[in-house]
Amino acid sequence: MLIAEGSSDCYFLPGVLSRGLEKLIQDCPSHVDVQEVEQYSLYSIADHADLRRSLESDGGDYDLIFVHRDYRKADEWFHSFFRTLEPLGLRNVVKVIPVQTTEAWMLADGDALRVASGSSGLSDRQLGVPRRPSEVERIPAPKTLVQGLLPDTKSHYNLLAENIRLEQLEQVPSYQRWAQDTRAALSSLGFMR
Repeated sequence: MLIAEGSSDCYFLPGVLSRGLEKLIQDCPSHVDVQEVEQYSLYSIADHADLRRSLESDGGDYDLIFVHRDYRKADEWFHSFFRTLEPLGLRNVVKVIPVQTTEAWMLADGDALRVASGSSGLSDRQLGVPRRPSEVERIPAPKTLVQGLLPDTKSHYNLLAENIRLEQLEQVPSYQRWAQDTRAALSSLGFMR
């Protein structure tokens, strides 16, 4: 399950996290069934009490819960989030915190961005894609770049999520952190050593 806010986050992250999780479980010693990461339906994740009520009434049993916030507001928000949801006993909550915004991750692979945007004639430089994926988090306004390339539609962001090369994302420090935290959560569940 993914808890996120913002249309581009909700359209892009489930596909990318599902693919990343599939790749991570290849290291598990035994077979692990993985369901697609689904967006948890909420109007807003800003109200922690409302989120808590929704999760309580849902009654879902989730092995992993991915929670996304943009970097600039993550620390304070997560502190409050964990304090509010502590009585639910949620385990294995994995933070998804791209430096800047999720759109920085979207700029890690020019080929995938060209496919999703229909901009086959543009170079990486013209798209605003840096030479090395590890540099995407240094881009001052990744959201503005991506919004100039992709219409805010689910199909475009899904297409990008399906085509972005995980090898490119694996060079992005905040994605590496997500993968490391996910491995730790899988280990605590007994799926990995």
